[in-house]
Amino acid sequence: MADYVVDTNVWAMVDKDIASLTADEIACFGQCKNWLRAFVAGDDKLVVDTQFLVFSEYRNNIGQNGLARVWLNQLETKPRNRKLVELEIELNEEGFAVVPPHCEIHDKQDRKWVALALKDEPPYPIVNAVDTDWEQEKELLNAANIYVQELCLTYIQTTLNRR
Repeated sequence: MADYVVDTNVWAMVDKDIASLTADEIACFGQCKNWLRAFVAGDDKLVVDTQFLVFSEYRNNIGQNGLARVWLNQLETKPRNRKLVELEIELNEEGFAVVPPHCEIHDKQDRKWVALALKDEPPYPIVNAVDTDWEQEKELLNAANIYVQELCLTYIQTTLNRR
């Protein structure tokens, strides 16, 4: 059993219209779907904040009737301590998570994932699908012993190579 911090893009990817996706995106869609299916069915736990920033972001970025909503609802209807690890994170005056200076990634919105990851030792792994920022911040994260599980590394590398 493991606990994971899961970036919103993993959930959002399984709600994409597969007919409109590129080949790399279709592969990523499948990887996210398979990972989330196993995650929801298994004994692993989702690490979230007590301020509901994570759930609010999830709900604002997934479809009303999509697969992500179904799976997220399944997690929330189980006894909370069986599928969720709820942790308090500190927020600054702008509403962004406070992280140590050596972990200040550029994307302030993503700092909540880092703050949650750092609530355990070793840090909880962060699961990502398509956000290239995690790969760009890899050196900083590795120095903090934060592991990012990239579900769609081919998609990310292709995207970064286009820039």
